[in-house]
This record gives sequence, C-alpha cells and structure tokens, in this order.
Amino acid sequence: MRIALVGANVDALLLALKLDDQGHDVTVIEIEAEIGLPVDTPGRVIDRELLNEYFSPPQQAFLALKENQQGWGCRWEWVIKHLSHVVAHRSIPCYTRTRILKMESFDSGHWLHVQSTERPMPTKLVVDHVILVREAGVRAPGRRQHQLTDAVHRFHQTSMALWNGGLVVVADTLTNPPDATLVLERADGLVELWWGTHSEWTPARGFVETYRSCLPSDPQELSFDAAVHRVASFELPTP
Repeated sequence: MRIALVGANVDALLLALKLDDQGHDVTVIEIEAEIGLPVDTPGRVIDRELLNEYFSPPQQAFLALKENQQGWGCRWEWVIKHLSHVVAHRSIPCYTRTRILKMESFDSGHWLHVQSTERPMPTKLVVDHVILVREAGVRAPGRRQHQLTDAVHRFHQTSMALWNGGLVVVADTLTNPPDATLVLERADGLVELWWGTHSEWTPARGFVETYRSCLPSDPQELSFDAAVHRVASFELPTP
C-alpha cells in the first residue's frame, strides 16, 4: 500500500522503517525546513542496547550518551538526524518544507495536493492511507498548517499534554536544584529540564535554549524506547 506519514519526528521515521520492512510504499512529509529542528522531545534513552537495531557504532558514539537516574541523556536532534540518514539510505522519500494544501478522498484512496519550496517534487500524491504522526508546530514556516480531512488516521492514541523545557549548564542545577519532572544531563556539560506543569524555577545563567511541545502526558512515554514500543504496537487502519 501507499502510505503518507505526516510529521517527521522519531515516531514517524521508525514507523517508516517498519512499514518499509512490510513492503509498503512510504512517503514522509515534514512542514519544517529541517528534520530534527526545532527540538521538541526530551533527549532520553532508557535501554541503550535498543539503539543497536537502528544505529551503527560510530553513530552511537557520536550521540555521546550520558547516564542519569532517569535514563541516558543525549542531544535528541542527533538521534533524529541519524535516524533520518537510515531512512534516506532505504530510499524512503522524506520531503521537508512541504505542506499539504488539500486532501481529497475517493473510493480507493486519497489525493494529497502538496506545495514544497525545498526541492522539486510531485504536486499531487496518491496514497491509500494518510497517518498524522505529529501536528505542525507554531514555528512551522509562516505558522501554516496542513489541510487535512477527517479521513486522516492519527498515530497517537495516548493522552497528550503541553510540556515546557529548557537547556541549562550543569553548574546551575548543582547550586539551585530544579523541580523538573525530567532532569537529563548530557555529555556536553548541559542539562535538559522538562516540566509537565508550570514552574517558577530559573537558572542563574539563564536558559541556553527553551522548548515548548505537546507530548504524551505520561513521562514514561518520553523516550526513544517508548517511541519504539509505540511503533511496534501500531497497526494500519482497516480499509
């Protein structure tokens, strides 16, 4: 079957690999200009052995995993960039800065009218299924959204919530321990902090970077491992 995955996060790339293994014709559509940016997910791996199935030893070494009480911390943008390299090596099309202008359904599938400023590509795609993996964020080019119909299938079946995060230097967490739900120190001397609720905590040197994203409300769902398990349990919708 021909399948369009909308939103190129880790879940979508893992799902693209799974569907490709099953013999499906997969296309990934991403409205952002670059896969992996902006960062919108905690850089967290719980079982690092799980990476062996997807990444080469040099790729894993590049991630520079740092062990924490809540898992291994790393730069999430490099997790997704390495994964996108694996997807590209499989010759799975992944179109960035691409927006679905219109979705039309017919008896045997859907027409997707698309617009891209990134590279030449078809202006129409014919697919059997459209799976929305990630909503377009507020920082998408022009804050524009995909124009989808109710015929789209949503990947996430879990409760979602708004998470706020920030990147700080290690020293600020030692002198003023944060009240974050997730605290993930990285090998580069920085710490990722994520809150599922509002917090007044501020670092002495300020935030290096801040995050704001709609993610699964359960903190246990915020990891590479959880994405692998979500994809493993996913089944294509019946016609």
